[in-house]
Order: sequence, then C-alpha cells, then structure tokens
Amino acid sequence: MQVWDMFRGRHKLLTKLISVLVIQSFIFSSIAFGIPQENQTNQAKKEIVTSPEKIIIPRDFGLVKSKFAGNSDRLVIHIQDAHCNFEAQSNIVKILETLVKNDGLSFISVEGADGYIDTAWFKAFPDEEVRKEVATYFMKKGEITGPEFLSITSTYPIKLFGAETRSYYIDNLNAFTSSYPLKEETEKYYSQIKGILNKLKNYIYNDGLKAMDLKMAEYESKKIQFNDYIRFLQVMAEKNKINLRQYDNFFKLISTLIYEKKIDFNVTDKERGALIDELSKAISKEALTELVGQSLSFKAAKISSAEYYSYLKTISIKNGIDLSQKYPNLYNYIIYNSVYSKIENEKLFSEIKDIETAIKEKLFQSDDQRTLEKLSRNIDILLGLINIKLLNGDFDYYKTHKSEFSYKAFADFIKKKADQYGFSYQLDEPSDAVTNSVPKLEDFYQIAIKRDNALVDNTINAMKKDDVRIAVL
Repeated sequence: MQVWDMFRGRHKLLTKLISVLVIQSFIFSSIAFGIPQENQTNQAKKEIVTSPEKIIIPRDFGLVKSKFAGNSDRLVIHIQDAHCNFEAQSNIVKILETLVKNDGLSFISVEGADGYIDTAWFKAFPDEEVRKEVATYFMKKGEITGPEFLSITSTYPIKLFGAETRSYYIDNLNAFTSSYPLKEETEKYYSQIKGILNKLKNYIYNDGLKAMDLKMAEYESKKIQFNDYIRFLQVMAEKNKINLRQYDNFFKLISTLIYEKKIDFNVTDKERGALIDELSKAISKEALTELVGQSLSFKAAKISSAEYYSYLKTISIKNGIDLSQKYPNLYNYIIYNSVYSKIENEKLFSEIKDIETAIKEKLFQSDDQRTLEKLSRNIDILLGLINIKLLNGDFDYYKTHKSEFSYKAFADFIKKKADQYGFSYQLDEPSDAVTNSVPKLEDFYQIAIKRDNALVDNTINAMKKDDVRIAVL
C-alpha cells in the first residue's frame, strides 16, 4: 500500500500500535506463538453468494436500505459508514463477520487509502486477547475502522483494498479545508435567515401548516419517536383525504404498527420456545432434524427472520396447531414480521417526503404560504450544504434551481412580507466570506461525486483483477 503525506498522522498511529503491541508482548505473552484458528478459516470457505436476495443482514447489526440485481455475476455490498463512531464500527465488524461466515466474503474495499493494506504486522502478535484489547482501544478512539479491526483480530482470509483515486481524495480534502474556515460565519448568516422565515410563519401559515411544521421539526430534532411521527402523518393524511394505498411501503408500515400494538414481545419469545418444544414432541425424527437446522440457520443469520417464522407457521399448520388461539403473540408477530420484511426502506423514506408534500398541498390556502414553504426548504438545503450533510438528490435540486438560492430570493420576500405585517427584522447583505464559501462548498460536492464514482470503479476493477465475485465497499 502506498502511504500518502496526508496519512502521516495515521502512519504514526500504526507505529504507536506496533509499539504498544511490542510492549504488551514483554508483559503478557508466553514463549509459544498463537495457533491459527482453523475453524474461522474453514468457515470463510463457504459457498460464495452473489445474489443480493440471498444476503441476510441481522437487524441488530444494520438496516438494508435497498437491493439491486444487475446482469453481472459480481456482487458489491455497500455499507454506509459512520466515521469515528464506535457503535457503528462495532456493528460493521459484526456485518462483515456474518458475510465472511455465510457468504464467502474475502474482499473488503475501503476509502482513505489506495492499494492493498497489509495488517500482517499486527496479526503476527501472538496474544490474541491483548491484540483485540489494543485494537478495541484504537477503534474507540476513532483511529482504526471496523474492517481494520476485523483484519487485525481474526484469522479470516480477508483482503483489505484501498479504493481511492489519490488526486480526487486530495482535491476533495483541499476543497473541504478551503471552505472550512468560512463555515462558522456562513452558517450563522443563513441560520439568521431561517430564523426570520420561521417568525414569518406565525403571520402567514394557517393552524394546519403550523401544526405540520412543528411536528416535522420535532421529528427532525428527534424530540418524537419515528413511530409517533408516522402515526401523525397517517392521521393528517386521512383527515385531508389522501389515499395512503398509493404509498405502498408507507401503507405496509402502518399495517405493522397495527400488529405491533397487539404484541407483547417478551411473551412472544416464551411462546416461540413453547411452540418449538411442542413441535419437537409431535414431529418425526426427520422433521425434527429440519426444525433444528432451520433454527440454527436463523440464529447464524443464514436465513432471514421472515423465512424462519414463515417456516414455523407452515410446520405448525401441518401439525394441526392453531397459532392464533394457542400462541396469539407469536401469531401476530409472524404477520408483523412478514409485512415488515417486504418494506423497502429507501423507498419508504422517499414516500414519507412525498406524503409530507401532499399534506401541505392540501393545507395551502395562498401563494404566500407556498412561497414561504419553498424558501424554508431551500434554506434547509443551504444549511445542509454548509454542514456537509446534503444528500445527492438535494444537491441535484440545488444545482438545477441555483437562482432560487440567491440572497435576493430570500431578502425580497422577507422585506415584502415584513412591510406588509409590520414585522421588524435585521438582515445585512452577505459578507465576502459568506459569498465565497458557497462556491467552494459546491466544488467539494462536485469532487465528492467524482470520488464516489472512482471508489466504485476501482473496487470493481480490483474485483476483476483478483477474480473476486463478492466484495464490501
């Protein structure tokens, strides 16, 4: 692996990690070297899975947002990272380990480096527990990532590949560092505009729009739970005669919430145990072997939750067990689980946005209300741009509607409505720092998109070169 100048800090860290391991070796290790764990290596030689439909990610570790099957016989699993977050990195380790054990994963592509990453120095340290303890410490500090942790602490035959194109990485870094000194002043300025627009809502919005705006703000700031917000949207949609059946994933989610109310999840676990106990006494030896196999596969995340509970339902019906009468919590949970498994999460959140827009359209009573809503959305997009939180769809919207994000677009509306309602405010023209920072941020996003594409292209090219059919990016 090539080490870049920008990674000098990281290189020092790796030197520090080696030093810590060497020191620990004098304190803790015996003369004998560690013996490789053959069971881990053998587990990694499982049949390689290349169908996205067959990939199972335990819900406790992560959420599958979308799946796409193309014409290639290669599969790339994209894990959205949360840098320097120990819980997220720990879950990434668990996801990777599941994929290694069940699906033949051996190739992990990462950002922040180019070329192959060698962790042999760390893996060679004989004391497995000390190696894991030190690696855990550095992952908590945000100095190593989940993939590096797994490579260092396990004997799985994992290859780590740095998928960056160096020039894009450096350009992206330079765009960020040139805009960062201007961030505080720019964010303060546009937050001031947002505050003025929010005050104008008291004059322009009707009661329905105010209630909607309040709930959306509470949800965004995590003051209310996701389920509570969904129920609010359901009530508002039904009140305004919006047909929710046209939003397939949202409608499925509502159905799961209905069943959720009927379920005592603590009792469900007990009922499942009782059902398996009853089945084990009633079925044949061959069927019992299958039941045990299915249960172990479910526990090892080799089959999905929906598949497992569907199997329990089928075998119960075959043996004359009425789940609805004998195990009502488990019965409702099976339905709940089946519907929930069919929800496409990425489409769900897109539908939530569409429902919010549809409700507001029903509530609008004037062009001023529509204009104020649009300006409020635009200021949120600008603040997302400034804080490096903008999604690709919002950035695409920003690029195609740039004139609507100008200072004049906000200032003209604010002045006109402030004069109309006798509303006092203070808003100066943007400083040079504010004016200059936005184009720099645009450059950051434009380069980031190129960098994203390069990460994918470099990963796929490396897969072809190494004749790898499944990889994680």
